[in-house]
Formats: sequence, C-alpha cells, structure tokens
Amino acid sequence: MRILQILPELNVGGVETGTVDLAKYLVEHGHDAIVVSNGGPLVKDLESFGARHYQLAVHKKSLWTMRCMIKPLREIILKEKVDIVHARSRVPAWIAYFACFRTPAQFLTTCHGYYSSSFFSRVMGWGKQVIVPSEAIGRHMIEDFKVPLENIRCIPRSVDLTKFQKTREDKPGKSSFTIAIVGRITPLKGHEYFLRAMAKVVRTMPYVKIWIIGDAPARKEFYRRDLEVLVERLGLKDHVEFLGNRSDIPDLLTQIDLLVFSSVVPEAFGRVILEAQAAGVPVVATRVGGVVDIIDDEKTGLLVPPKDPEMMANAIVRVLQDKNLVRQFVQLAREKIEQKFTLEHMAGQTIKVYEEVLRSPNILVIKMTSLGDVILVTASLKALRKRYPEAKIYCLVGKESRSILQRCPYLDGLIVVDVKGEDRSWWRLWKLSEKLRSYRFDKVIDFQNNARSHVLSFLTL
Repeated sequence: MRILQILPELNVGGVETGTVDLAKYLVEHGHDAIVVSNGGPLVKDLESFGARHYQLAVHKKSLWTMRCMIKPLREIILKEKVDIVHARSRVPAWIAYFACFRTPAQFLTTCHGYYSSSFFSRVMGWGKQVIVPSEAIGRHMIEDFKVPLENIRCIPRSVDLTKFQKTREDKPGKSSFTIAIVGRITPLKGHEYFLRAMAKVVRTMPYVKIWIIGDAPARKEFYRRDLEVLVERLGLKDHVEFLGNRSDIPDLLTQIDLLVFSSVVPEAFGRVILEAQAAGVPVVATRVGGVVDIIDDEKTGLLVPPKDPEMMANAIVRVLQDKNLVRQFVQLAREKIEQKFTLEHMAGQTIKVYEEVLRSPNILVIKMTSLGDVILVTASLKALRKRYPEAKIYCLVGKESRSILQRCPYLDGLIVVDVKGEDRSWWRLWKLSEKLRSYRFDKVIDFQNNARSHVLSFLTL
C-alpha cells in the first residue's frame, strides 16, 4: 500500500512522533510511506528510514492558503499513486478532503483531541473511517459530530518500547526526588495547579527537584512568565527548573522519580504517560478524558480530580513514600503496555483499517421510482455483488417499491425516500444528501438518471 499522512508540522510532540513511528513501521513491512507537512526537526528521522517527505504550507489557518494547497497536494497524490490519505489535524484535513477528489485515494482521519463542534472541525468526522485514540474521543465524535458508530475505529496511541530500555538508578533509602511534568506550557495542561501542589509537597519533603519539560507556544509566552512569577511567589525558586523543549525524553525519564500529568481538560489520550510507564516511572494524573484508558486507579497509577492541588499533593507524597506501591505500579503498567499499547499493536491495527477501507467500498445504487424498473435492476445488483463481494451495497429506493428489495440478498440495506410525498421539495433533497454523506459512499450507480438523482449523486460523494 501507498500511505500518505498529512499533519501541520513535524516538530517534537505526541502526534508528530506517532506519525513518524507509523511511517517507519509501514516501510519496515513493505509499504510506501509519504508524509506531507510544513517541515520540522523530525523530517530527518523520517527520511533516515526511507519514508518520503513533501513540504507544503498545510499548517496555516488561512482560507486562501488552504485553497492554494489543494492542487499541489492532489499532484503529490497522483504522482505517488497514493491509496490512502490519512489526515491528522483539521487544516490538513480540509486540504486533503478536497485534494482526494478526482483521485483514486481514500480519505480517512485520526482525531487527536476534543474538537469544538464548529463547522471548521466537522471535516474530522468525514473520513471513510475515523480513528480515535480512546473511547472518550469515540463518544465525542459520535455524540457531537454524528459520526456513525460503524465508521469509528478505536486504536490507542503507542510507545516504542525499544526507546525505553535504559537502566534506572534507584538507590535504597533515597531522600531526594525529582518530579517532572512534560508537555506544552499552556493553561490547559494545568501547570499552575501542579506548582501549587508541589508547594505543599516540599513542606513535607524538602529535598525535591521539579522539572518542567516543554515550552510555551510563541503566542503563549506570557503564560510561561506567569508561571515563573508563581514559582517565586510559592517559594519554589530553589526547586524548579524550566528545561524547555527536549528531544531526549527517554534519557530524562531515567533520572526522574515521578511523572505528574495535570491536564484540566479532557485529553484525547496522554502519550507521555505511556512513555513514563515504559521507562519504569510511576505516574500521578488527573482523571480526564482518555487518561482513564491508560491508568487503572490504584493499580497502574493514581488518578486525582483536575484543579485540586491538595489531592494531587497527597497522591505525590504517597507514591514517593511507598516503594512497594511504586513497584506495583511499574510492574502492572508495563504489563498493560505490552498487551495494549505497543507500536506493533497500534501500527498493525492501523494497517488493518487501511486494508478494510481499500477492500470494502461503500456503493450506493439509486433507483427511486417505477416498479417494473426496480424489478429489472435486481440483475444489476447481482452482478455488482459478484464484482464487489466484500462491498457494502445500499439502494436508494422509493417508498412504494421498497418491498421489492427488502429481502434482496445482494444488498446490505435500503435507504427509503418518499419522492412523491414529504421528500419532494429541494430542501428535503438537501437533507437527504446529508444523510447519504454519512454513509461515506465511494461509488454511486445512478439507474434513475434524472435531474434529482444527478444532484443527489453529486452531493453524496
């Protein structure tokens, strides 16, 4: 297969690392991996194992730029003979969605977060299949984006265990500890509440170092300055070190005793939690979104309410003072990772989705009126099923003639329309097209052949 992944940039981050890891797995298993982004430090890693990268300005939230990127992306799709276009963010998804028109490529998406229900975010639910990293995001896409359950595929993010094989130095009777928080410095990540919790911790355990790994985006530099002021006000200046963005996370994890994940909003997943657990580091995390898919409270880590420094501080002290609890967390977390969150599991499941998309096209047959013609179309349905044995074939049929096809063995389902009654107006036709688009049809075969069916065919694909 020829797989094209598209995302805004290839900077250091969970989505970006997952993209590179999947591309590497694809190449190692005989597939072609292409990535389109605006570039970044991970491009070298990507190209080092044989994947190809094309740099396009697919990161800008500008309608003009997005429009201008459609044609060059379509040219890449055709040049590389791409089978699947896999979009991982909203701006690239809009560009990829339209670029796939007039190409054989199938469009699918991965939802990496809780998107607002604005029209701009809707494209993330338009993939032939929609991959989600957690059950929480799956529910979000079904309830808020009306994505049919049968189009959702839950594939948790993964961790490459080979990157986390370094030995940790745990000394008996240890009295000084290093506690870290890893992630972008934004209000959503809860750094403020983490620092307030740490102010309580150092009263009980004064020999503590606090690492803040990650940095603020350019437009949120003020928030880092606010945190620096908060550090001084809380009396933590001698304990806290801002390490900025780092590419050596596996090495840093061998030096810390506890990771804290303090997000205050529902998270899609929490890749850094997996990385810490893979490195043998216990985790205290807020009970938000997909985090509960990773951590089993009191078994593989501790979960605390968001925005609650008191509960977080108590959990941190408890972990640092109980070596037996740490050993339990580390052992059970490692076992869970090996069962559910390995790179092989994530990539293997993703490839299965790709194969399913290519193997099982969705086909719509339109024949809404004329009883005699509906009867005659059954021969064509039989030939269509023979040609596409694994396809999902639906027929758009009129209310009066639906009984003829209700038990047709060549169809997976009927979509009934009342063309002489309530579905007669053009407004109802538009509403019908919305319903048809939710089926993600790849092909439309129009046996009706009139103005109404032509419009429906155009609006459905």
